[in-house]
Amino acid sequence: MTGWIDFGLLIVTIAAVVVSIWQAAIARKARIDAQAASALAGNHEAAALKAAERSAAALERQAAIAEATANPPDPWLFEPESDASMDQRWRVINNMREDVVDAFLAPSVDSEDWIMPDGNSAVHVASRGSLGFTFLHRLSSPTRATVLVHWTPADGTERRQFIKSIP
Repeated sequence: MTGWIDFGLLIVTIAAVVVSIWQAAIARKARIDAQAASALAGNHEAAALKAAERSAAALERQAAIAEATANPPDPWLFEPESDASMDQRWRVINNMREDVVDAFLAPSVDSEDWIMPDGNSAVHVASRGSLGFTFLHRLSSPTRATVLVHWTPADGTERRQFIKSIP
């Protein structure tokens, strides 16, 4: 009878070894599958990150375009060339990407005694070219003045005007 018990224990031991080997094979396959899934997830994560960065960059470009469209730059830039302690020289720069013709400066009605344009005739002003005037400073002069710039685009379209108050 001990022979049958030993034989039974041998069968149980062999069955346990087969089950252990089978479980080890399943565990190895699961580990390989997990590594592959992890690598695939890493690739997907990197691709998602790149896509998110591209999307953010495109959104920033769209926002910049929308802002530029909503707030176009002034067609003329006013820059002081001297301080305001005496008669102050100003330069008015064509900030458009096109030349203009028949451009001239004029003071508003309330500023006509204080703004003296450099010339009395209309002139051609290239892109980034300029016109000039003097803001006269006296004891009775105002602290602000309004200057009008009149011009016609070089393509001959409708005459335009830009108004700017300067300190």
